Amino acid sequence: MNKNIKAVSLVICFCGLIFCIVVGCPLSKNIKTVKVSMETQEKRDALNALFPKTVRDIERRIDDTIWTVQKELDSILDKPAHKRTFENTIRATDLLIGRISETGAIFSLVHMVHPEATLRDASYQGLLKLESFSIDVISTNKKLYAAFKEYAENNGSQEALTAEQRFYLQESLGDFERSGLALPDAQLEEVRKIQKELSQLSLDFESNINKDLRTVTVPKEQLTGLSDSFIAGLKKDENDAFILRCDRPTFFAVTKHCTNAETREKVWIAFENCAYPENGIILKKIIALRDQLAHKLGFSSYAHLNISDQMAKTPERVSEFLSGLQDAARKKAHEELELWTKNLPDGVALTIRGEIMPWDMEFIKEHYKKTYLAVDTQKIKEYFPVQRTVDELLSLYEHFLGVEFRQEQLEGLWHEDVRYITAFNSKGELLGHLLLDLFPRDFKYTHACQMTLIPTVRNPDGTRTPAILAIIANFPKASPEHPALLPFDEVKTFFHEFGHAMHALMGATEMRGFSGTATKLDFVETPSQMFECWLSEPTVLKRVSSHYKTGEPLDDATIQQLTRLEQFDSGNFVIRQAGLARFALACFAEGEDKDFNALKKESYHRLNRGLICAEDREHFECSFGHLIGYGARYYSYLWSKVFAIDLFDCIKERGLFNTEVGKQFVETILSKGGSIAPEILMQNFLGRAPSQAAFLRRLESEQTQSNT
Repeated sequence: MNKNIKAVSLVICFCGLIFCIVVGCPLSKNIKTVKVSMETQEKRDALNALFPKTVRDIERRIDDTIWTVQKELDSILDKPAHKRTFENTIRATDLLIGRISETGAIFSLVHMVHPEATLRDASYQGLLKLESFSIDVISTNKKLYAAFKEYAENNGSQEALTAEQRFYLQESLGDFERSGLALPDAQLEEVRKIQKELSQLSLDFESNINKDLRTVTVPKEQLTGLSDSFIAGLKKDENDAFILRCDRPTFFAVTKHCTNAETREKVWIAFENCAYPENGIILKKIIALRDQLAHKLGFSSYAHLNISDQMAKTPERVSEFLSGLQDAARKKAHEELELWTKNLPDGVALTIRGEIMPWDMEFIKEHYKKTYLAVDTQKIKEYFPVQRTVDELLSLYEHFLGVEFRQEQLEGLWHEDVRYITAFNSKGELLGHLLLDLFPRDFKYTHACQMTLIPTVRNPDGTRTPAILAIIANFPKASPEHPALLPFDEVKTFFHEFGHAMHALMGATEMRGFSGTATKLDFVETPSQMFECWLSEPTVLKRVSSHYKTGEPLDDATIQQLTRLEQFDSGNFVIRQAGLARFALACFAEGEDKDFNALKKESYHRLNRGLICAEDREHFECSFGHLIGYGARYYSYLWSKVFAIDLFDCIKERGLFNTEVGKQFVETILSKGGSIAPEILMQNFLGRAPSQAAFLRRLESEQTQSNT
C-alpha cells in the first residue's frame, strides 16, 4: 500500500501492527537531531524529545507541521510545468507527507498508550486537525494531482528514473485517481467531507475500546482452577469479591483455566461486548459513509474500492481464495471437535446439536492438551519469563538477520514499563531504536501491534535514516511470586510483532512512502507470520525457553508436544479466520444499512455451524478494530499466512540458522519495503512463483496425524 497519497486516515490493525498514515512528524530539525546525535545522553535526549510532555507541546507541533507542510506544498505547486523534476515535485511531496505522517504517528502513540488523559485527549484533537488538513492538501488536492500528471506526461518521460521512482509515481497517480481527483469539484467536496467524517468516527471507535473498563466481580469460590498467583494479583471490591478486568491476559486466563462455567460465561460475555453499544452506532455510520464514498468514486461497493489496489484485486477473488481454504479446513475442524469432546471436562456439556458453547472452547482445548498431549500451559509459561524470552528472541534475530541489539536505559518516556533497544548492522551503523511497552494498564490500547514512528530511509548520499519503532502489547504482569511470564500464545505474539519490527527496521527504501511495512496490506503480515513459524521448531524452542527458577529449557518430550500444537487446532483456526474475513467482506459489500446479527449468521456463524454454538448476547463487531483499520481486507491474515508458510518452508530447507539465507531474505524481501510488488519479491526469494501448496500440504498432513 502506498501510504503517501491514498491513505489519509489512521489505520489500526489488531494482533499485528499499526500503520499511522498521513498523520505525521515533528519539525524536520527534531528528526535530524535523532539522526546525527548518536552518542549517549544527546541521543537519548533527542529521542525523548520526540514525545510531547504538555498539551501546549502537542498543539504547537501540530500547528508547526501544518505551517511547514503548507509552505513547502505551495513551493511545489508554484513550479511551472517545464521546470518540474522528480526531485522538486515527486520526492518533495514524499518528504513533506513524511513530515505529516511522522507527527501523526507519534501523537497516535500518545493517544493509545499515555497514562495522562489530558495528553491522550489533546493528541486526539491534534490528530483530527492534522488529518483534516491532510485530506484537504494531499489526498483531495487537484492541483497536486495535476502537478504529478504534468510531470508524468512531460519531463517524467524524459528523466532517467530508477525502478523504485517509476513505481512510486505509478502508484501515486493510481491513488490520486482512486481518491476521486478526476471528479468535478462539487463531487470532490462531497468526498472530502465524507473522508473527514470517517476520520473522526474511526478515532472515536478506537477510543471507545480503550476507554471501556468494564469488569466482572465474583467470589473466590468461583475462581477455581486459576493459579494462586493470578488470584493474588486481583483487586477486590467493597464486598470482598474479586474483580476480573476484561483485558486480554485476564480473559484468556479465565476462559482457559477457570473450572467454574458461570465465571467463564460472565467474562466471555463482558469481553465480547466491549464498547457496546456505542461502537455499534459508530460502525453503522462508518459502513454507510464508506458505501457512499465507494459509489462516488465509481465502485459498486467499498469492498471493491478497498481491495482494488491489493494483491487480490477483487472481493470475488478473495471469496474464491477463502472457499478453497474452507474446504480443506472444515474436515480437519470437525475431526478436532470429535477428539476434544470424547472426554469432556467436568461441568461442560455440548448443545443438542453437538456444538461447544463459545466460553467453553478454550477451556475444552486446554483440558485436552493437558490430558492427552501432556501439555500444561500453566506450567509451560514458567519457561518463558519476559526478560529471558526477549533476550533469546533478540539473539535469534541477530544471528539470522545479521543485526546487533543493545538493551539500554532510557528514562523519561511515557511510562516506567517502556524498554529501550538500539539495533546496529554488522558494520556498527545504527539501524534504529525500538521502544517496548508490553504490559496492560487502564486506557491503554488493548491488543498487540507494531508502530513505525520514524521510517528508515536510504538517503542519496548512501547513509540511512535510523528507524524509530514501538511494539505495544498487553502481556501478563509480574506477581509477588514470580516475574512476568508469557503464555505460549503470547510468545508467538511477541515473535509476530517483532517480525513486523524487523521489516520496518530493514526496509530502508529511497522513497519514504515505501519504507518498511508500507507494502500492500495483504502482504504486510507475511514476514511477521513467517517469523512466527519459527516457534514450531524444536531447536528454537530449546533455545528460547528457560524456567524462571532453574534456568532449564523445556524438555524434549514437552517440546515435541508443543510442536504438535501447531496442528492441534489448525482447522478451527482457518475456519475462524475465514469466518471473520467473510464477515468483514459482508460488512462492506454494497449497501449502507447492515444488520450485524444477520451478517454474522451468514458468514462467521455459518462457517462455525456444527462446531461452536452461536451466541446472540455478543457484539464482537464493536471491538473488532480490523473493521476500521483493514476494512474489507481482513482476509489479509490468511492470504499472508499462505505465503508465510511457503517462505518458511523454503528457509527451513536451506537452514533456519543459515546466515546467508538470512542475508538473502533481508536483501530480497525485507529491505525492499513496498517498493516492489509482493509477487515479485517472493518470486525473487523462492526462485519460483509463490504457491498455496505448502499451506495445503501442511493442513492435509495435520488431518492425517489427527487421525492417528
